[in-house]
Amino acid sequence: MTDIDYFTDLHCHPSMKAFYSNIRFSDKKNLWEFIPENSECKELPKILRKQIREMVKHSQMNLDTCKKGRVGLLFASLYPIERGWFDENNLSRIIIGKEIFAKSAVCSSGLNAEVVGIMIDDIENNKAVDYFSDLASEYYYLKSASAKSEHNENAFFIANNYNELAEIGFSDDKTSIGLVINIEGCHSLIGFDNYNDLKKTPFRKLNKKKYPEYLKYKNLIFNNIDILKGSKPLIIDVDGTGTEVNFEHCPLYITFAHHFWNLLCGHADSLSLGGDMVLNQNRGKNRKFTKLGKEVLYKLLEKSPAKRRILIDIKHLSIKSRKAFFKILREKYYSNNDLFPIISSHSAVNGRNSYLPVPREEMEELFFNAADINLFDEDIRMIYMSDGIIGIILNEARLIGFKPRLKIKKNKKKIRKLKKHEPQSPEIQVLEAENRSEYLLSLVSNIFHIVDVINKKEAWDMICIGSDFDGMIDALDDYALASGFSELKVQLMSFLGQTTDLGKINIDARRFSHLKFGYSNDVIINKIFHSNSMDFLKKYYHDDFLKFGNKH
Repeated sequence: MTDIDYFTDLHCHPSMKAFYSNIRFSDKKNLWEFIPENSECKELPKILRKQIREMVKHSQMNLDTCKKGRVGLLFASLYPIERGWFDENNLSRIIIGKEIFAKSAVCSSGLNAEVVGIMIDDIENNKAVDYFSDLASEYYYLKSASAKSEHNENAFFIANNYNELAEIGFSDDKTSIGLVINIEGCHSLIGFDNYNDLKKTPFRKLNKKKYPEYLKYKNLIFNNIDILKGSKPLIIDVDGTGTEVNFEHCPLYITFAHHFWNLLCGHADSLSLGGDMVLNQNRGKNRKFTKLGKEVLYKLLEKSPAKRRILIDIKHLSIKSRKAFFKILREKYYSNNDLFPIISSHSAVNGRNSYLPVPREEMEELFFNAADINLFDEDIRMIYMSDGIIGIILNEARLIGFKPRLKIKKNKKKIRKLKKHEPQSPEIQVLEAENRSEYLLSLVSNIFHIVDVINKKEAWDMICIGSDFDGMIDALDDYALASGFSELKVQLMSFLGQTTDLGKINIDARRFSHLKFGYSNDVIINKIFHSNSMDFLKKYYHDDFLKFGNKH
């Protein structure tokens, strides 16, 4: 098996837990430190601890962990925390109560209790919420000494183009990890005078130019995009001092939608059963683009000798917004030979050929996780046509289908009981091996389904890993840390070597062999873990493309 120089991850959050580890910049943890589960978790009622048991509450992507796993290139997603995470609905307020809800928010997010308290205060007292300032502050933190390791042999850098990635390396003398900046959620571009404006500004007022809200937010967002593209600085508060921030690294892509209403487009349902009982993401869910949203899309995609284009990540877009986005691409850009790749940075497939709704009972019979948030076959075809890229998410709640996940959950319950009452039982290893096989089968099935939909050798060029680590996820138990990438690679190689068909997704032995298109398992694994994302950056991550449209 060929060694991989280093692993890549198309979507992760290496700075989120560290940035939100303290209010004061001078007291924030650095990017290298492992941040353990918050002590508030132990103070929760047993029933609530069970509800959030599967969420990873400690660091997954801190850079010391990346160093152990030789994860050298991180597409680092900056994410101003959406206040919707901390806005309890009436039902949860009655059942849980304010204090316990706050503790559960701290526990499940992995953020500092004081930070979460301030966000809850924003909601309860209808205070201003400036997501763009949060974004700029996280970027400032990444560039500051606070984020750096205390040990000289450990370093990271923010790359501005593909050529700069040559600095990535792991040796006995020095570790150098590269970051490519991106943003999760277009809410990041907006500041609100108060929380009610954020939560309650209706769709219609962003869909017609006659409303004052339309012009207000258009001017604000356009100004912030100009700042993001480096045209002028922004003043932020750093420990009580007004500090100038210049965006020296224009984000490569932005995930247009996220979990909650952003004034611009509809988002897909992203909360698992239980989460949707406590939180409310209904406003804007499953809607189309607003007229303002389309204008913001055009602004992000603008390019000139002075400003880079920012690419679009379709993860989290509702079906209506996805379809509208594809239509805009075809009619406004591709028809004029203005070509650029579509990104789906941390995704799974749903196995559905059309956007037509499927009854829940039928969805539960499918092997894949059939949720709308996952990729439809039409999405896969559009990404391929655009020469785009798909990052496979390592999130059990998204990657695994209903029936396989039911089996995994039952096994986990048995494992917990055995570890408590019979810790030496050999059945523990048997059950853990069963779950591991389910994880690997789902990963391989997702990958081969993408290739099967396209049915061309070039389909293998569009797949990589986009873990979503440290993004408040339910990770695959055996592969929940960046340090586990090496082991995941080894086990995927072994699984591929022992697999002759994928009967659960109707790929027989002949089809399975055909879909490899002559590639060895070694080459396939190298493409997924390293070369596809590097080749993507070689083609697109430079001024020649992002300013002038010339692909390398």
